Amino acid sequence: MRKRNLTVGLLGAAALAALIWAVVFAVPRLTGELAGTNVPAGRLAATPTVINSNLVWASAPGTVGSWLTTSAVFGNDGFIYALSTAPGVREIQFGVPVAHAVYRSQDGMEWSNELLAGFGDELFPRDIAFSGPNLYLVGTAPSAADPSRVAVRVGNSGDAGRTWASVDLDLVNDVGDAARGSAGSILVDIAANGGGALVGATSGPRFDNINPSNVALYFGADLLDLQLRATPFADGYSLDRLAATEDSFYAMVRPAGANLLELWRSPDGLEWERLDNFPFIDTVSAFGEIRERIAVVGQLEGTLVVGATLDGAVWDEVDLADLVPPVIAGNQWISAAGIGPAGLYLNVQTWFPDNGPNGGREVVQLIETADLINWSSIPTGSIAQGFVDQLVVAEDFVFVNAATGLVAGRVHMIGTRE
Repeated sequence: MRKRNLTVGLLGAAALAALIWAVVFAVPRLTGELAGTNVPAGRLAATPTVINSNLVWASAPGTVGSWLTTSAVFGNDGFIYALSTAPGVREIQFGVPVAHAVYRSQDGMEWSNELLAGFGDELFPRDIAFSGPNLYLVGTAPSAADPSRVAVRVGNSGDAGRTWASVDLDLVNDVGDAARGSAGSILVDIAANGGGALVGATSGPRFDNINPSNVALYFGADLLDLQLRATPFADGYSLDRLAATEDSFYAMVRPAGANLLELWRSPDGLEWERLDNFPFIDTVSAFGEIRERIAVVGQLEGTLVVGATLDGAVWDEVDLADLVPPVIAGNQWISAAGIGPAGLYLNVQTWFPDNGPNGGREVVQLIETADLINWSSIPTGSIAQGFVDQLVVAEDFVFVNAATGLVAGRVHMIGTRE
C-alpha cells in the first residue's frame, strides 16, 4: 500500500475452528461487473475459483534484511523501498539501536542502499511510507531538549534516501507523562498520500486500565506542517496500523482491553469516521489496494481472515477453505502478507503437533490471487527454502524475502505471471 505500506509477517494464536476460511475486505471505487463472472457490480463470489498458479519464479541471494527488515513499501515511482539493518549488520541488542539503511530496487533483484544519516545515533527506525517523490521515515529517540522525554522523529527525503530533513514531535508535551520512558517502548507508524503525511504514536502501557495507553495523531501537508490533530480515540486505545490510499487515510485501532480491531477512515487526515461493520479481526497482516479496491488480510484467534465491501457497510466473504489444510489439532498463522497492483499474497504456515492426528508435520503455502476471484495455493518450499517473513507486491511482480536459517542467510524470490 506499507503500510504499511506494508508489510512484515505477523503471528497468530491457536486455531479455534476445524475449517479454516478467509475473508478479503475490499472497498471498490469503480462500478461494473467483475471480469469473467456474473457477480453483481462491486461484489465478490462467496466461493472462489481455484486454479493452477501461473507465476514463474526467479531467485537471488538476499541483500536486504541481513538480519531484520522493519518495513517495506512499493512506491508510486515504480520502486520498492525497504527499511532494514545496514549491510553486514546481523545482531540486534535489546534496547540498543543499530545502523539502518534504506534499500531501493526496481526489479527485486538488484538493490542499492543509502545509510540513514542525520537522525542521530539513538534513533529506533520503525516505519517508512512513500508518496512520490517523497520518502518518509518515522522512528523514536530521546528528546534532544530533555533525554527523559521520548521524541517521535519524522524524516523526509526527496532523493530516494540520500539526504533527509527531520523534525521531532514531543509526545510528553502533547499527551502527557504517559510518553515518558524508553524510546524503544513507543509504538509509531506513518502513512502518506498526495495530501500529506499522517503519523501515529501509541504511548503508555497497553491493556493497562490504571495507566491507559494514548493514541496521538499528527498530520501535515509537509514535514514542517506536522501538528497534533484531534483524535476520536478515547484513553486506552492503541494504534495497530496506519495506511493510505490515493484519496483516504485508514487507522486500525484497538480499544482498551479488547482484542477486536476497529477500522476508521479519513479523507484528509483530520476528520474521521468509524466503519462500524468492520468484520471481526484481531491481527492485521496486510492492508492495501488491488484492482481499484481496498483489501485487508489478517486473523481472528488463529482463523485466517481475508474479503469485500461495496460501501464499507455490507461485507462479502470469500471462503478459502479449499486452499489450506483444515486444522483440528494444531496451529495456523500468517507469516507474511502483501497487497498491491500485482495481487494479494499470504504465506500460511500450519503446524500439527506430535500428539495430533497429523503429528509433527508443518505445511507452508503461498496463497495468491491477481483479481480476488481466481485463487491458487503453492507449496512455499518449492519457491523458497526458508522462513518467509516479508512479501511486497509491486506493479507486475511479487517480492518474497525469506530467512534461510544460515547465519545472516537470506534468499529473495521474484514471482511474475506468464
